[in-house]
Parts: sequence; C-alpha cells; structure tokens
Amino acid sequence: MCFWYMEALDAEPVQNMAIPLSYSETDPIPGGCNLEFDLDIDPNIYLQYDFFETTIKFAPANLGYARGTESPPCDVSTGQDTRWRLQYDVYQYFLPENDLTEEVLLKHLQRMAEVPHVTANAVKVNSPTLLI
Repeated sequence: MCFWYMEALDAEPVQNMAIPLSYSETDPIPGGCNLEFDLDIDPNIYLQYDFFETTIKFAPANLGYARGTESPPCDVSTGQDTRWRLQYDVYQYFLPENDLTEEVLLKHLQRMAEVPHVTANAVKVNSPTLLI
C-alpha cells in the first residue's frame, strides 16, 4: 500500500497526476549504473540546449533484479548477459503552442508515460550508441 500526501500553502486548488507503473524484476532500472551524477540510482534525464543543438545526458540503466538480491555489476564485462545489451531510443514530442494550462500539460504527460504511448505519439529521432 502506498500513501501520497499533498499540501498547498494557499487556498487555491492544486491539480496533480500520479501515474503508477508496475515493474517486474526483468525490467531495466533507469539510472541503475550511475557513475557520474549525484544520486546512487539516478533515473533523471539532463537536457542542455542552445539554438543549434540539444544534448541529452543520463545515467545508463542496469538490468532488473529480484527484490532483496544484489544488483548486477555495471562494468565487469560487456556480454549479452550484462547491461550492455540494453538499447536506448530517443523520441521527440512537442507540446501544443500557446496553451500553457495545467490540463493540457497533464494530458500530454499521460501520452508519454508508457512505451506504447510514446511510440504512438512521438517521433523517434535517434538510437544512440553509448560511449565507453
């Protein structure tokens, strides 16, 4: 069971959205092989952009594992039974222009919450090769 509490400091109504996603021990752990950023497991995506290019930085995922067991090592080998078998696909999705309402934002976040929705609604722009 999970409890979430939300508090607003003023009397204005606040909208929120929770998208619970269940994962199994065979699903990758986003950011599970983090060796660069501040968190031990860092599932965040860091974007830097200017007029000419957008740079995406993220910690590599690790293979999934059963609760209560040790996580697979990240950089012991590069075989097919390691995290190196994971493939990363980058998709691009634009929010509609001139509508900054919460309703529109939440609606479009839902369109990008699960893989089938991403592939149906966004444009695949790249499948990067990770540098060692």
